[in-house]
Amino acid sequence: MLNSIQEICKERTVLKREYMTGLSLSSYVLSKAAVLGILCLVQSALLVGVFALMVGLPEKGLILPPVLEMFLSSWLTSASAAALGLFVSALFNNPDRAMTVAPLMLMPQMLFSGLLFTLSGATEMISLLATCRWSMEGLGTTANLNSLQLRLAQQGVPIEHKAESFFDYTAGHMAVAWLILAGFAVCCLAAACLLLRRLKRSEG
Repeated sequence: MLNSIQEICKERTVLKREYMTGLSLSSYVLSKAAVLGILCLVQSALLVGVFALMVGLPEKGLILPPVLEMFLSSWLTSASAAALGLFVSALFNNPDRAMTVAPLMLMPQMLFSGLLFTLSGATEMISLLATCRWSMEGLGTTANLNSLQLRLAQQGVPIEHKAESFFDYTAGHMAVAWLILAGFAVCCLAAACLLLRRLKRSEG
């Protein structure tokens, strides 16, 4: 998200001028998304590669080889985050103002990812709008977290490990997480295009 949150607002003046000469706003936003998508590919490949070397990977995946499943989950997560950054960037005229919003956008992602505390009731409903929640579902499903023993249990401490629906080890669950992440990216890009249509009114 930090890669993209200044991309549009820092070019606001140029964008207005180009829009007056016939620039397609959707083409402009998609070009930004394409470049950021390639950057996300590289970042995701490095992240998963380092993880595979230092930590290791599951023996098998549900739909694809585990390294590809984790790469796809990581890439869809970073792509949806970049799209969210473009949406926020379209909200502001000033890059500095856009950056001040970044922490406010990042904190809910961590809080409602499902890692810090158990999500239930209202928090679970809110988490449906957090991309990190679906990212953790995708990665946790590939790793089959429900089958892993807690470290305390491995050390002989009697502690109950309940299976979580978040990490349901099925191909359908994995596919749903991927589709929702992709849907977030598409919705954020569409919203950015709609926001930029304000340029026509402001020029009028």
